[in-house]
Amino acid sequence: MHIDLMLCDYAQVSGDKLFVSGAGIDRMRVPAGSAEPFLATFALGGVLSLTPTEAMINHTVTFRVLHEDGSSPWIAGFGQTETRVVGGDLVLQAGEQVPTDDQLIAFAYTFQGVPFSALGRYVLVAQVDGTEVRRVGFTVEYA
Repeated sequence: MHIDLMLCDYAQVSGDKLFVSGAGIDRMRVPAGSAEPFLATFALGGVLSLTPTEAMINHTVTFRVLHEDGSSPWIAGFGQTETRVVGGDLVLQAGEQVPTDDQLIAFAYTFQGVPFSALGRYVLVAQVDGTEVRRVGFTVEYA
């Protein structure tokens, strides 16, 4: 199993193909002098590659955004949930047909108006079936 991820301005899956624009984000800039929360919008695009054996069982791919100290960027009044999660789950259900080749699954998520409680370093963590498989870091800073 292999996963490729990229932070970008825009991502969409259409016809089993991944379309991205403005890929390779490592900085999210907020207006200078703005107060907390620092709102940012970005997208995550990627491709998950499964061997035929891996494609025959169900998988859950989880994406979470965390501050470098391990906390979630959600703050009170901006959709805080009990789990304090900014992210989502991609549930892959195996079909009845046995694949003969590796299976490529393209995905795209848009994170709209994420309220970052502080400037600084963040990381997007990807897990497959509860095991961390990839981290993509970025910095939220003043423009």
